[in-house]
Amino acid sequence: YMKSEDMKNITPKEFPLYKKHYESAFKQFDKYFLFIERGWFLLKDNGYFGFIVPSKFTKVGAGKNLRKLLQDSKNIAKIISFGANQVFEDKTTYTCLLILHKTEQRTFEYYLRTLKGEFVLFTKKNTMNLFPLKEDEIKRYLKSNKVRFSSKDDLLIFADYLGNL
Repeated sequence: YMKSEDMKNITPKEFPLYKKHYESAFKQFDKYFLFIERGWFLLKDNGYFGFIVPSKFTKVGAGKNLRKLLQDSKNIAKIISFGANQVFEDKTTYTCLLILHKTEQRTFEYYLRTLKGEFVLFTKKNTMNLFPLKEDEIKRYLKSNKVRFSSKDDLLIFADYLGNL
């Protein structure tokens, strides 16, 4: 994991090349954006690709070009978000598994891990509005699965996982 500022300082000659050769090198991008883009580019037709990466690209402005690349390709098969659950010891990072399948996907599965360790599944269409989940999607899921929260705080925690607050 390396952010733009670090790349400018540590690898100043490489940084302009990233901007020139990678669509995902946008604004204050992180180096893992480039790994995702290059991995997708090298993937053979009908091949699979999976990375564990920070989920930050799904929400921040710098991830706009990477999101567009993924959306336009319609190759997202699954995103498994760990929400606020920490995957690595001694490192606070919000991670997800990104699974691509290089064949057109009409929908993809978005799994979200709750504080209780359970995974909630949302099925999303591979359209221009992939990230983040929208409030109406959350409400539909909660209603159709008769999910009830014991307090407003629990509901806010759940919504916060999805990046909607």
